[in-house]
Amino acid sequence: MNQDVMIYSLDELAQRNGRILPDIWVGYKGLIYDVTSSELFKNGKHYFHDAGKDLTIEMIDAPHMDDVMNRFPVVGRLILEKSQLNIEQLNLKENAKRLVFIEKHQVSSDIYRFFFECPIDSLSNEYVGQYITFLFTLNGIEYKRSYSIASIYGNIVEFLIQLKPQGVVSNYLVYHLQKNNTIYFNGPFGGVQKSVIKTSNLKLICTDVGIAPIRQIIHYLVEENLLEKKIELIYGAHKLSELVYHEEWALLTKIHANFSYLPYTTQETNIFCSVGYFTNESNFIATISEYLYIVVGWERMVSKTKEILKHKGIDNSFLHVQKYI
Repeated sequence: MNQDVMIYSLDELAQRNGRILPDIWVGYKGLIYDVTSSELFKNGKHYFHDAGKDLTIEMIDAPHMDDVMNRFPVVGRLILEKSQLNIEQLNLKENAKRLVFIEKHQVSSDIYRFFFECPIDSLSNEYVGQYITFLFTLNGIEYKRSYSIASIYGNIVEFLIQLKPQGVVSNYLVYHLQKNNTIYFNGPFGGVQKSVIKTSNLKLICTDVGIAPIRQIIHYLVEENLLEKKIELIYGAHKLSELVYHEEWALLTKIHANFSYLPYTTQETNIFCSVGYFTNESNFIATISEYLYIVVGWERMVSKTKEILKHKGIDNSFLHVQKYI
């Protein structure tokens, strides 16, 4: 490319959206392309993607995106400093804390284990099964996303992050977060008091990445030698490969007599799991005082479980819910 190519800011790019100025431009991987002639961006819009913007993050899962963009002339470079993560521009609360990214591991088709270092011990308190809120900006837009804590080992904190095809934040974290990058956060929030966990029989019910706060609760019980109470984990997913930490729970049943694990899968049959949904009568009891129910998952599952518990006569005082939306 010509060394004398023009350099444009995000504000200058925004004027080329087909409405302010007649040109239709888009940014992609640091370059600005003129797509005025393209039917794809007629009227400055391609499906849900607007022209006049940096589409690098938005289009990360689009098939053959590089090949498509190479069909159009490059008119300039985008000032990347303004489109990349820029913590200094955030209007953060004074008490915002930070995590330093260490590494990630893919554990299913769309779920990743993320490990961060928390330089200051700011996550330990009288609650367990909590979540924190990540704070950052992408392409000049502020984002807040909440993720449950899966475990804490000293200053090392683990999260489960599910990749969403249209999720700007999850795509950034999975594909662009680099080792030693800093993420600012607020929290932790929610959770159950440790004093309640210590004295209760627990029925832990979750699906998908809802296992994260459940795992923190179980780890706390193991570390504090509190497994003399009955602990029952009911965990559902579409396939066995999506039951994160499956081997860990299977091993725990062999080590601790009071811990039981009931895995369910809805889209495959295997020898390790029950087939179907776990929301059946046998998994729920009518004795109000026997268990504390902790339910974590997507709205549909949580609502169905709450409906069953209500029908069985289980009062809300014996129910703790963390719902993902």
